[in-house]
Amino acid sequence: MKFRLAKLLVTSILILCSGVSNYALNAAESGASEAANPHHLVGNLVIKISGVDDDLAANIKSNLSAFGYTGERIISHRRMLALRDDASREIQRVLQPFGYYHPQLNIDTSTTDSGWLWRLKVDKGAAVIINEIELQIAGEGRELKGFKQWQLNWPLAVGDQLIHSNYENAKQSFGVLAESLGFLDYKSITHEVHVNAKTNQATIKLHFETGPQFVFGDVSFESEALQQKVLNRFKLVNSGDPYTAERMDAMRKLLSGSLYFKQLNIETLVDRESSPPRVNISSKPELRKRDGYKATLGFGSDKGARVVLGWERRLLSSRGDRLLTGLGMQQQYSEVTFRTDYKLPISAEAGHFFIATGQYLFQNDDFSFIDDTGQSVFPAIDGPRQSLWLRAGKLSESHPFGSSQPLSQTLFLGLLSENFDALGSANSNADDLIALNPELKNFLDTSQTSLTLGGEWSWLSMKGTGYTSRGMHVRARALVANENAGSGVSFEQVYIGNHFSILFGDRLKLTVRGELGYTNAPVDALLVGDDSGEVQLSMTQLPHQFRFKAGGTYSVRGYGFEALSNNENGSNNLITASTELEYLVGDDWSVAAFADIGNAFNDFSDIQLKAGVGIGFRYYTVVGPVRLDFAYPLDDFDNSLRIHFSLGVPILNIGRILP
Repeated sequence: MKFRLAKLLVTSILILCSGVSNYALNAAESGASEAANPHHLVGNLVIKISGVDDDLAANIKSNLSAFGYTGERIISHRRMLALRDDASREIQRVLQPFGYYHPQLNIDTSTTDSGWLWRLKVDKGAAVIINEIELQIAGEGRELKGFKQWQLNWPLAVGDQLIHSNYENAKQSFGVLAESLGFLDYKSITHEVHVNAKTNQATIKLHFETGPQFVFGDVSFESEALQQKVLNRFKLVNSGDPYTAERMDAMRKLLSGSLYFKQLNIETLVDRESSPPRVNISSKPELRKRDGYKATLGFGSDKGARVVLGWERRLLSSRGDRLLTGLGMQQQYSEVTFRTDYKLPISAEAGHFFIATGQYLFQNDDFSFIDDTGQSVFPAIDGPRQSLWLRAGKLSESHPFGSSQPLSQTLFLGLLSENFDALGSANSNADDLIALNPELKNFLDTSQTSLTLGGEWSWLSMKGTGYTSRGMHVRARALVANENAGSGVSFEQVYIGNHFSILFGDRLKLTVRGELGYTNAPVDALLVGDDSGEVQLSMTQLPHQFRFKAGGTYSVRGYGFEALSNNENGSNNLITASTELEYLVGDDWSVAAFADIGNAFNDFSDIQLKAGVGIGFRYYTVVGPVRLDFAYPLDDFDNSLRIHFSLGVPILNIGRILP
């Protein structure tokens, strides 16, 4: 028994060794065979396409299985042959959506040091041409302008090459249009594309049924924090109005733009049983936090360092009123500004508010006269300048020309109180100057009150952010004051300004700015001088806050901040214009070339426009652009290069009443 077991074990070992030996021999023979025949080796696959344009070639690369094996991937000869067998069938499937139903494919295969090379030559064959189109719209909405326009804009015509994606996109656009117009139950009765592969002709049949137009049903907004009459302002529709996606979007934008709410949570409930069918709208929007805070830092060559601190009480009461308060400080003139704005919804119509503004400004002003050569007539005299600006009125918003961004109009009654005292402390320069020119005392120690009736208009229609921001911002203002109504001086003033930007492609941007201001206010002509001589000066009686000045980073570059006006003391009138061409170099930075011109003046017969040209650099950040401009003044006596730099957004517009 033991002998038989030993014999069986020896036999098994011999058989196993024999198998291993045969396997090694077969592997050696196979290697020798593949060495003799390189088509049995594994390697890389490289494919080159000819016979089609770039778009079709790209589509072939995306859908041909063989391209999934190109690059660094190693495949066997057997796999390569299988892919080649599949290629003709796949090419047929790839080109049919483009209207080619009889393509021919020739694959020239050769070997390289690393594997195989395919040369695919594609013959598209004749394209399928559309010989008949049948578009029909039936139902309640068939005569609506939107559906008529859809038929007129149908992108395929008899004689065109059949491109299936164009057909599918146009067919789907009908559904989008129908739902946007309130036909939520539209149906596609027939949607067929018949292709005669023998004649290379196609017939298109599309029949739609619009169904009934849905209307708005119950529209309700609920919030425990706001009165119902305030919430009703967000209802831009009445029960029974035709339902449209555009009006729904308008309500969403109005709710989100109100600054009351964080989450809108608008729910729609479709009621198909009613006649006509209805869409009920309900929302319980989630309120934002009651208080908001803001801190902004910046630096610029015009005003030096600046900081703005802001606090907003988003909801003062259930009436929907709110309060915004800001404190701004900047290095220029050691300026400090405190401002508060109150806003209360009025009337049942959205976009109408009662507004009230209070603003206090303090700055350490330098009083001096600059002659036509840019030289000071006498040393500057420092003194504190203070102003208090109060106004109350009505703010209303409208959407001209159907624009999505509103035009705001503010009609107001304003009270301005100004005080400048350069004689309050011992100042030998002031004493000597007054002794020689006593008429200047009224300009060194002033107190003036103005009661004004005015209007302001602003239309901001912009898209994009950073470099891609484009559109326009139009601003206008009109003011009138009369001595008989309690003002220190009578005047009328109008102003209009526009900032317009447009993109040309992805990298070129054109920005154009312009301002025009006119004031009818008294002007004093003075002879001021000392022992060295006399100079003719022009001084407006207009309150300091309403005077026009030009020059600086956001005005006429190449000149100092607000350095352009009659003797640098402000003027009645203003003209500025700017053209800037900007080229995007990197993702967030660009270079610019610009030309500016303008001035502020009292007399239209003596405008003396100043021009400046230069180049600049822009770097766009999440908190605003960094601007660096090198500007050369063309009409300055020293003709020195001026650098304009700005980091961060400009200070809140609380220091000047001017735009």
